[in-house]
Amino acid sequence: MNRLTRIFALALMLTLGLSPVARADDALDVKSATLKLYERLNANDPEGMAAFFNAGGFSEFTTEGKRSQMTTEVFRQIGKSGVKLDLTVAELDVKLLGDVAIATGYRVGTITPPGAAPIKTRFCMTMVWQKSANGWKLQHAHFSPPAA
Repeated sequence: MNRLTRIFALALMLTLGLSPVARADDALDVKSATLKLYERLNANDPEGMAAFFNAGGFSEFTTEGKRSQMTTEVFRQIGKSGVKLDLTVAELDVKLLGDVAIATGYRVGTITPPGAAPIKTRFCMTMVWQKSANGWKLQHAHFSPPAA
């Protein structure tokens, strides 16, 4: 490819809003961040989770249809409640849209309230991630029951 063609291709990418520096492994990075976020959640490690979202947290629609702002402090309170989590994401897929990624899959595993039997869970999940200078940061999560 000659120099003029490369300049034209770069100008076209910038005009269309495409990132000329998008890496081929960005989708793998988002998948990794998603799974590591759940590892830290299961380990009751709010500070470790904080590496995956901005200081203000991220918004979330829960399976009950409530919108919440999920922050490090919220995750501290969840940990203090005594609930035990063993969750992960199955069938994880990532679509890249420049510096934004949409991760979809199923949140599966168990939630064990204090003094109670484990509750099996499987919910549809969508996460919106945005690339920053400090890696991919979760901006929003949505969970809903699968169709009957």
